[in-house]
Amino acid sequence: MILCARAVYPDYLAEGKLSFWCVNDSLARTLVNVNSGSLGAAGNASNDLATVTSGVVYSMPGAIVGDGDRASFFDYTTRTEVPFNSAFNTPNTQPFSVEAWLYPVSDQVGTGMGWVIYQRDPNLSYKGPPAMSGESGLGWTFRPYTGSGGSSGGDLQLAASYKLGEWLHFVVTWEPFQDMGAVPSGSEQWMGVLTGYINGVPVATNGDLSLATGPVYAANASPTADGRTPADFAVGSYNAGSGYGEEFEGDVDEVAFYNNYALTPDQILTHYQTGTNAHPATNYASLVFNAAGDTYYAMNGTIPERTTIPPTYLRFNELAYFPATNAGSLGYLAGGSLVLTTNSANGPTSAGFEPDNTAVALDGTTNWVSLNNPLGLEVTGKITLEAWIKPDTTQGNLARIISHGPPTPTVYDTNTYPIVLSESQLSSNEVFLRIEGGTTYAVGTSDCFTTHGASAAVTADDLGGANGWIYLAGTYDGSLWNLYRNGVPIATTADAVGALPVTGGEWAIGATGMGWGDFYTGLVDEVAIYGTALSAATIQTHYNVAQNGAVAPNFNPPVFKNGQLTISWTGTGTLLQSTNVALPMSQWTTVPGNPTSPYPVTPTTAGPRWFYRLRQ
Repeated sequence: MILCARAVYPDYLAEGKLSFWCVNDSLARTLVNVNSGSLGAAGNASNDLATVTSGVVYSMPGAIVGDGDRASFFDYTTRTEVPFNSAFNTPNTQPFSVEAWLYPVSDQVGTGMGWVIYQRDPNLSYKGPPAMSGESGLGWTFRPYTGSGGSSGGDLQLAASYKLGEWLHFVVTWEPFQDMGAVPSGSEQWMGVLTGYINGVPVATNGDLSLATGPVYAANASPTADGRTPADFAVGSYNAGSGYGEEFEGDVDEVAFYNNYALTPDQILTHYQTGTNAHPATNYASLVFNAAGDTYYAMNGTIPERTTIPPTYLRFNELAYFPATNAGSLGYLAGGSLVLTTNSANGPTSAGFEPDNTAVALDGTTNWVSLNNPLGLEVTGKITLEAWIKPDTTQGNLARIISHGPPTPTVYDTNTYPIVLSESQLSSNEVFLRIEGGTTYAVGTSDCFTTHGASAAVTADDLGGANGWIYLAGTYDGSLWNLYRNGVPIATTADAVGALPVTGGEWAIGATGMGWGDFYTGLVDEVAIYGTALSAATIQTHYNVAQNGAVAPNFNPPVFKNGQLTISWTGTGTLLQSTNVALPMSQWTTVPGNPTSPYPVTPTTAGPRWFYRLRQ
């Protein structure tokens, strides 16, 4: 955890700062998804082969429950690839298995990874005229390579509904039984049986040994008969050999390819049950490593070293390429990832910041910062959002500085087509701190139909940087939405509704959660989210300390003159009072009116005895 070597907000933990991203992190990462299988580094998947390199978002919450597992997010522009290797182009005479955990967030269906695995319609309501869905399948489809062009007749249709915003366990096994001869690719083609499983249960089979019917498969060859580059293995889209395209949007985790082994139904069910059990009897990864070995050992008594380990096993557990480390109380649980940008811009440099303070530059088109959706940031009701921004002159209609959600929307017009939405799409709730129309600062929450919050006109010359860095903060305190600029209140709105819960949407800086739209243009730094409402005095203190540096407040000796007691102090602080000097500071109350030094007190023999102290 990086604690940010600066004097700004020294009491952030006391204030309940759940998350605080300084974006000053090291950039020493590589764009590689490490292969844990027997191929080792030869099976590493590299994002820098893709046309967009660092858009794969690392360190998303993973599919495997209870073990700190992580995953990667693919956003319709990205993929990761492994160069051709015969180990994941199983000889057509051998069985194989493909296993993955998938978390789709959009019903704009495409392909997950290839042989090819296609994402189809999530439920039967999508199936209809081409203008309605443009797809002809339900659930997921597995298409084997035939060696002579695509063949829909060989597809395995896993016609099982699924929910957007929910993990599913996907497995397909291939078992060959008849040689069909050579094909133009230079490979032998075999007929066999494909069996597909969703969440541990077999849902589809294509092929029947007793009838000698089934799909065909031919391994990719190297060199190829027509001189093309041998086929690579891609996750997130078509591979390079097929020209990319058909990108997947969502999370991917635990991709395993078992060469010369078909997982048994019992093993597949065990894998699913283990992955969804917070206290499993066996570690999930151990099941993957040992799956083929269990059968081999039972038949042979010994296992040659590494021969039964799957050659390709991408766990997607890598650290973010450009991390956004959380320095708030949630620690690593709220760590984020810079997407298609770096933290190399110059940040605020006033006295409260370290001299080499950096910020994130966002271009209003593709750049954003992913903060995932950790449990500790499921903030509802009272909330504070704050950030230092230096916005460019031109902003979109909505430019989100901090956003929780909204979830990725359906791509279909539900007024025209009666699509049955599922899970995350059922909620359009969001929480935001943003610029609207390039003219208005706003903080608030919305359920898509009604917006609650406070807004105020953008101060002249804020856009374009003429006014330098702007400290923007918004709160909901239980009855009021409040908006502050440079520590000064600029809008207050009474409302009974605070931050709404967001289902299926994530936190982000500079865009919607998951980065699908409403991009902010400019610089941003020092983003913080609190599960409580900071007082106006505290927000003013944050700005003052940032501008002037941290000066410890000190009482001067009280002066009693002409029947009047005067309390004075130096430095920036909040005057607190209590009738019990032994209470912890959190139980002391701010003196009404939040007075500045000097503060006169009229002594009296009636009423309670008051004690005073200062809080920075």
